[in-house]
Amino acid sequence: MERKKYVVVGVGGRARVYYESLVRDYKDICELAAFCDINRTRCEYANRVIKEEFGVEPVPIYNIDEFEKMLAEFSQK
Repeated sequence: MERKKYVVVGVGGRARVYYESLVRDYKDICELAAFCDINRTRCEYANRVIKEEFGVEPVPIYNIDEFEKMLAEFSQK
């Protein structure tokens, strides 16, 4: 079965619940594909968390002004 791809838009404090669940609880049926936020530091932190705590390779980071670009890139894959 092909895993669904998810992007997390807005990587503030509450987002951790979602991206951790994606890489821990639902890794068999979904893939965390990218982070998108106005604050790149938050995305870098989230990438560190998924790498250090779950062994998941960092995902691409998109600034909020790249939202449309991100959607276009993932809709083609």
